Amino acid sequence: MAIIKPNNNTISAITALPAAITTGKVLQVVNGNFGTEQNISSTSYQDSAVTLNITPSSSSSKVMVVSALNTDGYVNLSDQRQFYLRLNRDSTVLMYKQIQIGGEKNPTNNYVYGSIDGSMCYLDSPSTTSQVTYTIAAKVSNTGNNCNVRFNGTSSAGHSTLTLMEISA
Repeated sequence: MAIIKPNNNTISAITALPAAITTGKVLQVVNGNFGTEQNISSTSYQDSAVTLNITPSSSSSKVMVVSALNTDGYVNLSDQRQFYLRLNRDSTVLMYKQIQIGGEKNPTNNYVYGSIDGSMCYLDSPSTTSQVTYTIAAKVSNTGNNCNVRFNGTSSAGHSTLTLMEISA
């Protein structure tokens, strides 16, 4: 196969893409690692400790938000098994996630435990150069019988991460 040489240059002489190709660049990355166990058992959204700030350098920048949450839930067998996660930027709701767990009954009590997939990815346009705060919030469908969303449970590898990447327009 023939090698195409733009403008009859050698491959090593090419130092940039042609001007007609627009590309975004990662301007900054902010990452947080959260390891403290936290239980949320409210039927209204409560902010978790998984929260991170970023200050965009341009109002036209976008922010890629990526979460990898170590979350699980447990409910009494008689309860609904609905759990909810939400991504907020300051007071603006960006994304919801609803999860229903199922699983084996714990042999020592009447609870069902299950993993909650806490991965979320969202491309945001905050349109500001002021600091913005991204937070994961959670709630449960009912509060009966110790229904909980648990962040960073007892696992020794039980950490959640939140990563914010500012992307140029």
